[in-house]
Amino acid sequence: MGLWDLFKKKPQDAQASVSPTILAAQISPLLDELNHKLFLEYQSSLMREPIDYVVPAVWGAKKDGRLTPEQREMHQKILPFVKNILNIIALDDLGESQKFAVDFLLRGLIINRLTYTVAMAQNRGLGTGPAEELLENLETVGTA
Repeated sequence: MGLWDLFKKKPQDAQASVSPTILAAQISPLLDELNHKLFLEYQSSLMREPIDYVVPAVWGAKKDGRLTPEQREMHQKILPFVKNILNIIALDDLGESQKFAVDFLLRGLIINRLTYTVAMAQNRGLGTGPAEELLENLETVGTA
């Protein structure tokens, strides 16, 4: 190696020339589409059930008991999305624990996005919350 080799322009790898936001630009519309489809298709149960109803559907398992049929259906729609995103990200060089960490973060993002959508819909009055259900089922007592 000569003195002039120190000043030569070093070749840039292919990754450096790619925009840093390219993966996010691919993933974000897919996530929005999944969230929209799930909310529209399962709106009645998402609005009726507790907010954590989404978590077992995203993970495909429940700590105690089995998934409801709707949760299983939701999981069958979420699973291909997760696999597709993991393929887009191309995690070939990562270890298993690192791949699981990315999978964990992705599923957490799906849960957050969907629960946010449900909460927004409930706040805007698109569904019946606990207070509305109590009023609907109110029984009068006495003759006052």
